[in-house]
Amino acid sequence: MVLEGDRTVVSVAREFDINAGTLGNWVIRHRRAGRRDDPQPPSGPERARIRELERERENAELREKLAFLKKAALFDGGGAEAVQPP
Repeated sequence: MVLEGDRTVVSVAREFDINAGTLGNWVIRHRRAGRRDDPQPPSGPERARIRELERERENAELREKLAFLKKAALFDGGGAEAVQPP
């Protein structure tokens, strides 16, 4: 009720017959825990590692494409350049 923003700590504490200070502490702890769960932007070394991994993935994809194209060229017997116009 307090977290949804429509009630005060004091009013909710009165309704449930609990100490307002205790409820206030619970609300504060919950809000702090929620902030810790929020994703933080990567730090400098983490960003560098992410870029490195992205380059490695891209290079692996390019190597796969190159291998495929080499096999396709061998199968084609030299490619379109070998075809003579009629």
